[in-house]
This record gives sequence, structure tokens and C-alpha cells, in this order.
Amino acid sequence: MKLFLSPFKPAVYLGGFLLLCIAIPLGRFEFGDGGLWTMLGAAVLAIFFAVGGKNWAAMNQLGTSFNRWMNSAALTALVSSTVVAPLTAASAVFHQSRSPYYWWYDPFLVTNGEPMPWIDGNGDPYLIDGAAQDASSMALTVLLHFAVFFTMAFIGLAIGLAQGTRMIWLMVGAVFAGSFLGGVTAALTEDPLNPFRPNVYVVAIAVAAIFTLAACSVVFTRTRKFVR
Repeated sequence: MKLFLSPFKPAVYLGGFLLLCIAIPLGRFEFGDGGLWTMLGAAVLAIFFAVGGKNWAAMNQLGTSFNRWMNSAALTALVSSTVVAPLTAASAVFHQSRSPYYWWYDPFLVTNGEPMPWIDGNGDPYLIDGAAQDASSMALTVLLHFAVFFTMAFIGLAIGLAQGTRMIWLMVGAVFAGSFLGGVTAALTEDPLNPFRPNVYVVAIAVAAIFTLAACSVVFTRTRKFVR
């Protein structure tokens, strides 16, 4: 972590990360959909790693080993994702426990597909299909949030490395193409009669991530480096 973070001032990455850990889980209590807040957090993390990736040119001229630098970046992504993912996932799980309709507005929440009991405005109990949670679905929600943040960190890193080269167009195209493929996947797999309906977005996210990470691997292998 130290090697990747060395160009940043400690107040920048510590203060910014602390703000991220507070704002993203708690922001959805004030306004906006939970999914939008998770996406915002992932985008902020990607921007941070893009800036870090852009710093590689200077580190390269100083003779820094690319493998050591990449290992440091990967460790930074791992630690940051491990810290922030449980916080955002816990916020999503809590919101779902307060309202069974929350899952319709957060594609990063996993349910177990079982009906969830609820009380209507007249005080009468009824069931909402597919909205229940259990320990396994909560664990999958944490894992999904971790995967999103970890993936976005690497996408941001690749964008930073690609800046100033023709590979930036590869990354821009991959992001748009991956988003399109993910949207098509969601549209093709969505079934209004399926209680797991919101969870089709998990598959869509995975499709988009795999496509984009393939482009990232090209950037990582073709990045200019004096010392491997």
C-alpha cells in the first residue's frame, strides 16, 4: 500500500476514505436510492485509483518496479474494498429490514427469494414475494458490494494508466460496451413473475464487470514500464 499511496498526502487519502465510509452508507438515509449511493461510492473509488494510476508515469521514471507497484495497488484496493463494502452492505440490509420495497431501488441488495411479512396501512398483515433476507443473502450482499468496489478500483487504475495513450479509448469503449451488455442481460433475464426479479441485476453487473476487466488486463500488460 505504501508504494502506491506514496505520491498522495496522508490527509488526502485518509480523509477522503473516511468521508467515503461515512457518506455512502449514511447518505441513503437522507435522500436518493440506495443503489445510486453505492454507485457513487464505487465511482469515487475509481477516480481515486485513476489518479493513482496516472502517477505511474512519474514512478516509472524513478525506476519503480511495475510488479511491486501493481501489488501495492492491488493491496490498497483489497483493503479499501474490505473496509467500505460491509458498511454499505449493512446500510442496504438495514433499509430492506425497514421496508420490503427497498430492494426494488437497490440492485446491490441480494434477497433469498422468500416472502417477507409486512403490515399495510390498515394494520393488516400480508406477504411480499421474494423480499426476505437471511444470513446467506446478507453475506452475498456484502460479497457483491466488495466485488463492485474492488472491480471499480481496478477499472479506475486501468483508466489512469491508459491516460495519454491510445488505450484510453479502449477503456472508454469497454466501459460503455460493458454497461450496454449488462443492460441487455438484465432486459433478457428479467421476468415480472419471478420473485428474484431485482436480482437479475447481479448477473448484469457481473457481465459488465467481466467485459470491462478484460480490457483492463490489456492495459496492464501493455503499460510502458522500465522495470518489471
